[in-house]
Amino acid sequence: MTLPRSPVVPGFAVLGLALVTWALTATGAWVNLAITLVLVSFACVTIIVAQAGPSLTLSLGVGLTIISGHWNELGVPIPIDRLVLAIGIGGVLIRPDMREEVLLRLRQPVSLLLGAVALYSIASAFEAGTLTSTEGGFALLDSLGLIPFALYVVAPVVFRSSRDRNILLSSLVVVGAYLGVTALFETINLDEFIFPQYITDNSVGIHVDRARGPFAEAAANGLALYGCGVAAMLATHLWRGQRRAIFAAAVVGLCAAGALFTLTRAVWLGSLAATLLTLLLFKPLRRYFLPAAGAATVIAFASLVVVPGLASEAQERQSSLRPIWDRLNTNAAALRMVEAQPLVGFGWHTFAEASPAYMRQADAYPLTGAGLDAHNVFLARFAELGLIGGTLWVAALLAAITGGVIRGPPSMLPWRIGLAAVAINWLIIANFVPLTFAFPNALLWLWAGLVSPLPRAK
Repeated sequence: MTLPRSPVVPGFAVLGLALVTWALTATGAWVNLAITLVLVSFACVTIIVAQAGPSLTLSLGVGLTIISGHWNELGVPIPIDRLVLAIGIGGVLIRPDMREEVLLRLRQPVSLLLGAVALYSIASAFEAGTLTSTEGGFALLDSLGLIPFALYVVAPVVFRSSRDRNILLSSLVVVGAYLGVTALFETINLDEFIFPQYITDNSVGIHVDRARGPFAEAAANGLALYGCGVAAMLATHLWRGQRRAIFAAAVVGLCAAGALFTLTRAVWLGSLAATLLTLLLFKPLRRYFLPAAGAATVIAFASLVVVPGLASEAQERQSSLRPIWDRLNTNAAALRMVEAQPLVGFGWHTFAEASPAYMRQADAYPLTGAGLDAHNVFLARFAELGLIGGTLWVAALLAAITGGVIRGPPSMLPWRIGLAAVAINWLIIANFVPLTFAFPNALLWLWAGLVSPLPRAK
């Protein structure tokens, strides 16, 4: 079937021309020239991406979310990842054959639940006054998130063929290689080889003494490393050709070491537990349980011995109490907030502002964490959205994950195994850190959608 020429192309060409015109009419000649060149280049890339097809566009967009929230550090005035994802999702909707299947997907129970969560959360943000705020709006898109929900709906339509899935797999392996090498460079202090350089800037983000990658946050980096490592492991099974398989296997090792280099206990626990539990869940994999446990031990021991200073830093992290105090205080405040306003909560993205009033001095540890996000995604959802919104969100999350793992197509078994590992890791780490970053959430929902069964037209 020959698809009609996409109207996205002329549309974005006009947008690019408008942006160039705006740049030329601004003040500052050299600044105008630089901005113009950037915008023209971006407009050209946008046109190419729009014509390339949804699988490539969405794969590229998900990969770019590792920079989400830090484009300004690169001098880029707009969030390119969200724009590319919007182009990809829009490209699906303008293709008649794909649009019909997406409309069928929207009638499925999980999609209806996601729609209810989205509408409820938007209403909650509007009532709380956070809908139009920068942080509140982006949190709706990424953390909740409306973009991951859309990825869940379109994923099985876009990545229907093995070729399209291989495009996604290749992009995740490349991202994993980048994150793994960057984590290694951060750990052995090869700062001159790290890109982007804001990763080495102490004034950007947190966890400056750990492998935090382009997220400038160690837990998000650990989640991303694990997800890409799972994708690389999947590639060693699916890819033909010895060189490609060897490259994928090397990326698995880099991602495993990088997760260790994050020096984050939640990442260590989540990665190990997710791997071992996944091996136990699927009967064909159970024979690999003991070898995997042994390999994890060897990687950890070798890294502690070979990498200078890693052992002492790991010991220091293990004995650090401040993050534990923050977690205990914010989680206790979240529980008190649920008790205070149980049904509808305090409103979307209000926890950091509202929680200090619900913090209490404990007998066993100091009062810390005021102004921080709750270090438990589930408690945060119930505190902000109440029992109604929180229950809807949990139901949609669990339905999407279990539906893909249990009821996914038999031919997609390797991808279903990968979803189990990624989801278990996400669920564990979500109990210890806020998880406000775009890539881990986008990857989880995209993967869950990819292996979910497509509806049949009546």
